Amino acid sequence: MIFEEMMKDEREAGRREGRQEGKQETQQNTAFNMHQKGYTNEAIAEVLEVDVKTVLEWISESKSSAK
Repeated sequence: MIFEEMMKDEREAGRREGRQEGKQETQQNTAFNMHQKGYTNEAIAEVLEVDVKTVLEWISESKSSAK
């Protein structure tokens, strides 16, 4: 019984982590697309509710992986 509960908790934790990763990937893609359309980093950060530093990192990563 305890083992089954532990496994259930682990699965739920994995699902939460996967959803969070998916959300971040979506935000990163959105940031890059907005950047390509000429939005300022500050505007992107405001829309995505993250700090400008995060936006700059995402854009840099997206440019690196696009090569």
